[in-house]
Amino acid sequence: MVSSPIDPPHPGDAMGAGKITFAFALSLLVGACGLSEKRLQKIRDKYVGTPITERIAALGPPENVLRISPTEVAYTWSEIQAHAVGGTATYVPNPWLGGGQVYRAPTTISTSVCRVIFIAHAPTDSTPDYDRRVVDVRAHGDCL
Repeated sequence: MVSSPIDPPHPGDAMGAGKITFAFALSLLVGACGLSEKRLQKIRDKYVGTPITERIAALGPPENVLRISPTEVAYTWSEIQAHAVGGTATYVPNPWLGGGQVYRAPTTISTSVCRVIFIAHAPTDSTPDYDRRVVDVRAHGDCL
């Protein structure tokens, strides 16, 4: 069965994991940014040039580590954010009987995913993490 690179792996498909890795790498290159460019630039100014170990210490182990070029490695962290929407109360007066009634709109939970990617310079796989310096920061999804 022929499928596109972003199809999920099929049972028994040995190349399924490679397709997901390719799709992830492609999303890094295309880069649909969820942060405003001004805010993303402030983050870049703060972290570019710092060791990736500072981000690992602050955010915990990365969700994914992927070599995206011969000299760069991408470290990915994701955060799921939940937002309550609705639940507002509306008072409707009843002029004929006096008083009124309160109607409450239903509350729904909306979730979004923010993925932040720190790209570090790593000429070889044996380069220790403390020698890997951040060279770029990218964000995908609904980042606040």
